[in-house]
Amino acid sequence: MEAPRILITHAANCPFILDSGASNHISPKRLDFRSLHPIAPHPIQGFNGSFTNAIGIGNIDLCIASGHKCCLKDVLYVPSCNTHLVSIHALTCNGYNFITFGPDDCWVSDKDEKIVI
Repeated sequence: MEAPRILITHAANCPFILDSGASNHISPKRLDFRSLHPIAPHPIQGFNGSFTNAIGIGNIDLCIASGHKCCLKDVLYVPSCNTHLVSIHALTCNGYNFITFGPDDCWVSDKDEKIVI
């Protein structure tokens, strides 16, 4: 059986957001995870001082339309969230070293400077 994976082009009902302010990747969908381990409820601060809890942590294989697969490590499972957050900080800690922001776009490149997102 093939491991769960996410195709970024089919995420309209729960979009992926590249977030330069997030310290962790976040997913609200259990089926996204290749591996998932329960954790004690971990508070995540949201907008206007609100809080919600992460209840798991694991890895997700994010399949990009170009055919590249990006492994998101240590993704927090937050079922009450309504979007996926892809943390720029976490990407840089896991080998995606080149992040470029344009006026309307963001590019993520691997160590060989190949654009993957």
